[in-house]
Amino acid sequence: MTAIRARFSGLIATSCACLLVGAVACKSAEEKCALAQVAAEQAWQAQLTNLQKQSTDARESQVSSETKLIKEIEPRLAEAAAHEASARYDRNSNAWMRAYQASQSSACARDAECARTRQSNAEAKEKQQDLAPKLSAALAVLAAIRSPAEAAKQAVDAVVPEFGNIQLDAAKQLSARAYEACKKLRPKATSPGDQH
Repeated sequence: MTAIRARFSGLIATSCACLLVGAVACKSAEEKCALAQVAAEQAWQAQLTNLQKQSTDARESQVSSETKLIKEIEPRLAEAAAHEASARYDRNSNAWMRAYQASQSSACARDAECARTRQSNAEAKEKQQDLAPKLSAALAVLAAIRSPAEAAKQAVDAVVPEFGNIQLDAAKQLSARAYEACKKLRPKATSPGDQH
């Protein structure tokens, strides 16, 4: 009877401790895993949103600079380029077109506005190329974030670190915590009805 009473008292003490400390202290392993996954998911969503904004800004900059080149700057330089090419070749020849293009490019390099706009256009294109794999990697992480721990970890490990990117570092750290919280859990079996 004394042993039973002691065990009962221990259960009451544990329950009281849970109430005093709070729900977090008494969460199951599954709940801790789920919470860690949510935190990581939110961090990666923020990272993705930031990348998407950068990509949109770069695309708009490319379109804007390209439009300015085509509609404003190149027409301004075209007459001189055509005159220079015509002084050397027949206007209907392929040689004339090559000379015209070379003259136009040379004139743009000498013209401050044209050179600056062309550089801006090139940088915008390069930025989009640089962002493309980062966007794909972030999307892959978000798709795998609630998968079994090893699969999620592989997706996160595939993301290339960036020096000074605090947001990315935070997302990776939260993913590492999620991995630690979830790695010992068995993946839930899926029923035939869940597979489509």
